[in-house]
Amino acid sequence: MNWRLRQKTKKLLDEEIGTYYKDKRDVSIVLVYPNTYYVGMSNLGFATIYHLLNKREDTWCERGFLPDKEDTTRQDSTGQASLFSLESQKPLNEFDIIAFSVAFELDYFNILTILKLAKIPLYPREREAFPLIMAGGTAVTANPKPLFAFIDIFVMGEGEEVVNEIMDAYLAFRHQQGKSFSREKLLLNLSRIEGVYIPSLGQKEFKRRYISSLDSYPVHSCIVTKNTEFSRMFLIEVTRGCPQGCKFCLASHLYKPFRYRSLEVVQNQVKEGLKWTKRIGLIGGGISSHPDLIKICREIKMLGGEVSLSSLRIASITPELVSILNQKTIAVAPEAGSERLRKLINKPISEENILEKIAIINSSSLILSSPSLTLKLYFLIGLPTEIQEDIEALIKLVIRIKAGFKRELVISINPFIPKLNTPFQDMAMDSKESLNSKLRYIRKNLSGIKIISENIKDSIIQARFSIGDEKVGEFLSNRIFGGVRE
Repeated sequence: MNWRLRQKTKKLLDEEIGTYYKDKRDVSIVLVYPNTYYVGMSNLGFATIYHLLNKREDTWCERGFLPDKEDTTRQDSTGQASLFSLESQKPLNEFDIIAFSVAFELDYFNILTILKLAKIPLYPREREAFPLIMAGGTAVTANPKPLFAFIDIFVMGEGEEVVNEIMDAYLAFRHQQGKSFSREKLLLNLSRIEGVYIPSLGQKEFKRRYISSLDSYPVHSCIVTKNTEFSRMFLIEVTRGCPQGCKFCLASHLYKPFRYRSLEVVQNQVKEGLKWTKRIGLIGGGISSHPDLIKICREIKMLGGEVSLSSLRIASITPELVSILNQKTIAVAPEAGSERLRKLINKPISEENILEKIAIINSSSLILSSPSLTLKLYFLIGLPTEIQEDIEALIKLVIRIKAGFKRELVISINPFIPKLNTPFQDMAMDSKESLNSKLRYIRKNLSGIKIISENIKDSIIQARFSIGDEKVGEFLSNRIFGGVRE
């Protein structure tokens, strides 16, 4: 398997543009996305930290990913060579630091699997001679408790500033103490940095770290590859947070206030991206609320590029905006079928207004230029106070949209999951039986329309991780190792 995985790795590298290759420096870090390459390379936060670390002259940063399922199963059964990094195929357990970028709770399983495949002990007390294990990202920023037992250092909040402060402090301490430094003293030193949380030191509280000016840290693709969801596309983050404030939405409340990059900064990023590819993807929460969105899109077109937006707020859809886009899928999120529920979740938009906006898409030049255009609608089921009439309203709305839309329609229906740090964090999640019953009913009444949905069991596990405490760690360990090791 080791040979097979190395061959796959080399092929992936050959198809990348912008990869960093560095020789040995003062400190080595492997930045690990706890999922496959295809998924991880779609994550702009992961790419940003990789870029920032490699801009440092004293730091050597490579990437690591979960192998594909067949390779993971083979290595787990054979116990062959340790999991290795992408760029140099260096074993993960030979780096100074392993830093996990964690966006989704279900990837907690993969963190433990990666440690196992890398032949790294699961618990910090067993890792004195092994790399430091760090974790940051949206999921752990919202709630790090499920991973308390396994992680040395949590980075809470936005990482653009704090990552350099951590590296400065780490290097200064190591230069002062020499190779045989005390790990406990190092952790105590790092714990003084705002945004660093180390529960093993007895810290009870933490402060999340946020950057006040997005312009100071432009965020965009640093590697372009075809082997990802955004194939050969240069991504630019233009906004962060969301002004909508939907009561269930983690990003909207965890990254308050809503911020956006200036027109000038985004224009510079666009020009850089067009040197690599003509496909420019603009992403961010509440992207439609950027005051210069139309100007940015126009400039991309004027410079010979093609522009795609990650999603559109229904109220922002205009003929001018839609006519500028070059994308195969337009995503909008009514979230709920009834106006009552939309008001409850803080998304007050009428059914007629939704239909008016869909009609704009349906009559746009984008329809003519993209015969395979797909409209993707996002809905939640199991929202607080939901009743059968709300499910009927969802079905009715989709049927009305389908009747007037000329191209493919895809409906994404997923369960409401309570998230810490949102107004709905204390709301109960609907039962597995109820959610499955609702989903079956919707499928039956929308036959002929493509419906996709998360696995209900996985959604319930995600909810447990989202609002869970340290006891969740035992569940994780049992699933990966067949029992908690002492």
